[in-house]
Amino acid sequence: MADRLERMLENQKKREAAMQQKAAQEQAAKEATRKEALARAPAPAVSAAAAAADIVAPLENNRRLRKSILAPLPAAQRGKPTLIGGDPQGENILYCLGNDVIIRSIQNPLHADLYVEHPRATTVARYSPDRRWIASADERGIVRVWHAHEVVQGVYFKLKSEKPALAGAVLDLAWSPDSTKIVAVGHGRDKYGEVFDMETGSSRGIITGHSKAINSVDYRPKSPFRVITGGEDLTLNWFEGPPFKWHHGMHEHQRFVNCVRFSPNGDLAISVGSDKLAVLFDGQTGEKKGAFTTEHTGGIYCVSWSPDGSQVLTSSGDKTCKIWDVETGKSVTTFTFGSAVEDQQVGCLWQGNHLLSLNLRGHLSYLDPSRPNEPIRVIKGHNKSIESLAYHKPSNSLYTGSYDAVVTRWNETDGSMEEVAGDGHKNSVIALAIQGDNLVSAAIDDSVRVTPHGADFTGQTTSVGGKPFGLAVSPTEPGLIVTGTFDQKVHVIRGGRIVSSKAVGWTPLSFAFSADGRQVAVGADNNRIYVYDISGDTLANEKTLEGHRAGVSALAFSPDGRYLASGDKNREILIWQEGKIAIKDWQYHSARINKLVWSPDSKFLASASLDTNIIIWSVETPNKRLTITAAHHGGVNDLTWLDQSTLASVGQDCTTRTWNVLWE
Repeated sequence: MADRLERMLENQKKREAAMQQKAAQEQAAKEATRKEALARAPAPAVSAAAAAADIVAPLENNRRLRKSILAPLPAAQRGKPTLIGGDPQGENILYCLGNDVIIRSIQNPLHADLYVEHPRATTVARYSPDRRWIASADERGIVRVWHAHEVVQGVYFKLKSEKPALAGAVLDLAWSPDSTKIVAVGHGRDKYGEVFDMETGSSRGIITGHSKAINSVDYRPKSPFRVITGGEDLTLNWFEGPPFKWHHGMHEHQRFVNCVRFSPNGDLAISVGSDKLAVLFDGQTGEKKGAFTTEHTGGIYCVSWSPDGSQVLTSSGDKTCKIWDVETGKSVTTFTFGSAVEDQQVGCLWQGNHLLSLNLRGHLSYLDPSRPNEPIRVIKGHNKSIESLAYHKPSNSLYTGSYDAVVTRWNETDGSMEEVAGDGHKNSVIALAIQGDNLVSAAIDDSVRVTPHGADFTGQTTSVGGKPFGLAVSPTEPGLIVTGTFDQKVHVIRGGRIVSSKAVGWTPLSFAFSADGRQVAVGADNNRIYVYDISGDTLANEKTLEGHRAGVSALAFSPDGRYLASGDKNREILIWQEGKIAIKDWQYHSARINKLVWSPDSKFLASASLDTNIIIWSVETPNKRLTITAAHHGGVNDLTWLDQSTLASVGQDCTTRTWNVLWE
């Protein structure tokens, strides 16, 4: 037996050695191929050193340089509750979007952070009562518990435990009052819910009694402990423990039960449903205590208790929220919103002195009982990928355009925002630029628009006859715009109309005006850059720059007029001076270059890439660079300088971020 074991171990060592040798050979081959490719490229005037190091470790840079995050909105769904998690200290709220959990300050929307470690779409997140932990869950049924505070042992939001709780999406979570146990409910096969130890994952009881998905759950905050659930089978169930076992069911609703919650002192529990009903129960026995009068005319999606337990806030598909007196069961305040479908209220939270409500567009409304006809504040923004960005310096305003055609105007200082309303774009806004006091926008609805700063869209548009790939605006001639379309044409627009179109035989991908407005550069899918003189309303005297090995996806002239920067789909950046390559070997991105922008003094170039990173390059010292790793997970789509030491960026994660550019 011992000889056999020794032979097995020896064979295992041989296999591991062979695998390591093979991996080393493959890596060596890749490196040789890369060096050979670089050797074939034309020699530059200045070559950036291949061994150049980042200024600081990547993750440290992300946190060290971060100035602010304009967080995305929740993604609401019609006919379903959207849950907002409260903070035991009353400072933050939690909600989900895509694969992320957003942690956002109630007082200051610029104070936000994202937890991005879920590989699949997140569904719900909850603070533990002691505020040490956050539990979040996703559509795979995985529950992750992580540190609520930023840094623990050098790790941001360090993971404590992970539990495969269900076979389908988790729809709600609840913590035990001592922060040691979690109950998760939702979709499943053999079970729709489970109570488990948050640290070890060991089961403390299976949630039974339901025949369909469980929509909501809560854990009584005092002894004797109870759990209440409500589901799509129109049933409420009551559990006692731990270990938790089914005690009895309640059939008080005629349609889906959307939300169940214990009062802060645990003496009462409430359930609300799509049947417009709100029902009260004894918090210890589960005995029905009464029901609220039927005043909502649409389904009730969410309920939240006041801190003293004397009132509750409900949100409804009838486009209202109501405050109810628990003792009388009657509403005392009705908050009204608009009349559009998007004004349906699908989530709410009563946290300290703040009453929040969520509509179908994801807008968060701050409510004041003394002003029920109008929210005192509405947080707007994006919950789809942000594709484009522009900065209006006189007003310190950032404009952002998203995949779902929403254009938002932000105040960079205080985070206040408003959507650009009116008859706007109908599809993804792929480019924004500021020309004087006008916002210029291009979208894949085949149009370019010019809108005065601070105004709404008017519906006036310039049709370009095909999908535009971007645009450039003249810095010297108001109303002069150059764009290009999928049908291989470059268009010159002046005064809101196309004054010339040039069929080029290649697809234009990127555009840039020189600082003096006399030239425009166009990047092509054939790996070339075409530079034209502006001659009245036409493009003349074409010059061709060759050096890229992939389509040229980004262009930028330096403000001092000395350089042209270009980036391609193969991650390479070149700096041109007087038609020749001045700097090359800037290949530290690992995916397509999406945007290039120069600092106001023309000494630094910032690049945005699909690889999620931002890199700031020094022209004076080409082997010096500052990398912001994981600036936007999913990819950085656009960026701009706000001043000599501040960048703003947008990306696939639906956030707008600002960064302090700090060289050491």
